[in-house]
Amino acid sequence: MKCQRARIYLSPYLDSELDPTTTYEVSRHLESCSACSELFAAEEALERAIRERLRRPGGDEEQVVERALSRALALRTRLSGWRAAFAAASLLLVLGLFAHRLASITSDPVPELVAMAAEDHRRYLVGEITPELLTKDQAALPSFFDGKLAGETGSFPTGNGWEVEGARLCDFHDIPVGFVTLRYHGIPVSVVDMPEEDAERALDLGLVAPDERCFELSGGRGILRRTASGFRVAFGDVEMKKLEEVVLAAR
Repeated sequence: MKCQRARIYLSPYLDSELDPTTTYEVSRHLESCSACSELFAAEEALERAIRERLRRPGGDEEQVVERALSRALALRTRLSGWRAAFAAASLLLVLGLFAHRLASITSDPVPELVAMAAEDHRRYLVGEITPELLTKDQAALPSFFDGKLAGETGSFPTGNGWEVEGARLCDFHDIPVGFVTLRYHGIPVSVVDMPEEDAERALDLGLVAPDERCFELSGGRGILRRTASGFRVAFGDVEMKKLEEVVLAAR
C-alpha cells in the first residue's frame, strides 16, 4: 500500500471502520513507513485526548480547540509542505467529528467496563494486544479461563457467520475478566465477561450498573447487560441486534 492510499484511510482506520483486510494492509504500511506512522500516531493521540477531555464533567470545548490548534502548529514545525497542511487540516477535522460524536456521551457517561472493551477492541485491531489463546473451538475457552476467573463465563453464538477467534485474561480494577474475540462474517467483535461472583463486588464498588445499556462509540457500538453468568459487554462495528445475540448466548 502506498502512502497516498494509506492516508485516505487515516480517519476510518483510527475509528476502526475499515474491513479486516484493509485494516491489515494499513497496519503493515505503518510498520514500514515512518512518515505515515508519525502522522497516524499524532491523530490517534489527539483523538484520545479529545475523547478523555469531553467525557469529563464540565469539559471546556474551547480549551480543547486551543490545544488542537497548538498541536497542529507543533506538527507544522516538524513536517513540511503538503504533509504539514494535511496534518493540520486533518487534526481540525478530527476535532470537529469528535466534538459532534461525543457530545451526547458527556451527558450519559460510558461505564468503565464498556470503555475498557472499546479500548481493548481498538488495540486488538491495530495489533497492540494479541490473544493468549488462539482457537476456533469454543469448547477450549472454559479450560483456558479455569482457575483464572472467579466463575465461569457464558457461551457464545455459533453458526450464521459467527466464530470464536481467541481469548485472553484482563484486569479491571483488580478484578480478573475474560476477553474473548469473535468474528461475525470476518468482522471482529470483542467480548468482556465478568463472572457472577466478581459481578457482585463490582456492583458494591459502583463500577457497573445492573441495568442494560447500549452505546454508540468511536469505532463501533457496544452493549452492557447483566446475565445469569455475571456481566457481559460486547463491542464491535456490527448491527446492535448482532451484539444482542452475543449477550443472549451468555444466558
